[in-house]
Amino acid sequence: MLWWQGQQITDNYTAIRQQEDTLKKLTVRTWGVRYQESSDGRKFLILPPGMQSEAIPYDGTTWIRLKQE
Repeated sequence: MLWWQGQQITDNYTAIRQQEDTLKKLTVRTWGVRYQESSDGRKFLILPPGMQSEAIPYDGTTWIRLKQE
């Protein structure tokens, strides 16, 4: 029984490390931009510190340009 629990802990630790590595890679690919939905259903993109946004209309849609301050 103790061996099994020890193995579960080791497996969980390995899974957490893999998830942390994946999160780091995704953060780099998304420039640190996060999505947040409020309790009343509003949706937000949260920019990391030092980032500015500019809304640009394009072909009936709105593009958001990100730039460093």
